[in-house]
Amino acid sequence: MDLNIIDTLKASQQSILEKWIASQLSLQSFSGDLISNQEIEEQSAELLDTLFKTLTTENIERFGSSDFDEVIECLSEISVSRAKLGFSPKETGGFVSGLKNAILEVLETQLAGDVSALYAASKKMNNLFDSFSIITFETFIQGREEVINRQTDEISEISTPVIKVWDGILAMPIIGTLDSARTQVVMENLLEAIVETSS
Repeated sequence: MDLNIIDTLKASQQSILEKWIASQLSLQSFSGDLISNQEIEEQSAELLDTLFKTLTTENIERFGSSDFDEVIECLSEISVSRAKLGFSPKETGGFVSGLKNAILEVLETQLAGDVSALYAASKKMNNLFDSFSIITFETFIQGREEVINRQTDEISEISTPVIKVWDGILAMPIIGTLDSARTQVVMENLLEAIVETSS
């Protein structure tokens, strides 16, 4: 990719941002229930700004280089936050693919008369964004796992209540089966309640 193409992309940053935000807002999931339009704009602007500060002719094909650490960190934070907010993998993946499509639109316009240059530039951007997509899904899964683990812990706490019946008398209703993990929670809750109430 020639330097003038990267400069052209950077010069078209506002146009790319507007196209990208419009594509995100057109999705049904962005109805304001999970995330506000302002948050979408802030996250998009932050990621695009970080990407364009990083992108050079030297590192465009070296995604594994440390140059992209800040981009990966920014993308990971957004992916995890969206996993915790309840976005689907498709919606979160659409965040990255929307940016790629906006960039490719600009490249198509700028390189309309040079098919071979457009192909070369598009190939490099596709490879770069394939790597971004992998990072997005990996961190999204981590965020989902955190949510699931937290919910499992909360359900375990709720499903094993210790009830004080009288002074010195506790009751623990147990519903369902007791596996080793749940048995440990039951014992911990019961012992803590015994100590706290001197039962």
